[in-house]
Amino acid sequence: MRGVGLKEVEKQREATMELKRYKKSRNEHGYAPLEVCDSVLFVVFWSDCKYVSARDAAGVEWLLQRETALRDIEAGDAGLIRVHQSCLVRRDSIDSFRKIPPRAGCNGYGVARVAGHDYRVARNRWCELTRG
Repeated sequence: MRGVGLKEVEKQREATMELKRYKKSRNEHGYAPLEVCDSVLFVVFWSDCKYVSARDAAGVEWLLQRETALRDIEAGDAGLIRVHQSCLVRRDSIDSFRKIPPRAGCNGYGVARVAGHDYRVARNRWCELTRG
């Protein structure tokens, strides 16, 4: 971490939280064991059907421990912003914003591009996120 002071690194560490994710490999019983990691490793968090998933900067999707909730992650990591009811994004990892035009039977909406993937932005958050 060349050019970054020790105080800045400590400040960044304080603004993150410890999470548990399932490993990609399975043990001899066929279960995916848990491993401890820091929330700063991930650029996006989203919830879907009782589970919280995360994507790292390389684009790899991880499943987090079942007891993890988005509101806990949001409270424990200062670098994240809520772009939708079910999605948190690391502000400095957003590549671009774009509008999807309306189609037959579907209203237009906005998306944020992060690590090569599009994430829908809520209408009430669009103006706040795209300004300055």
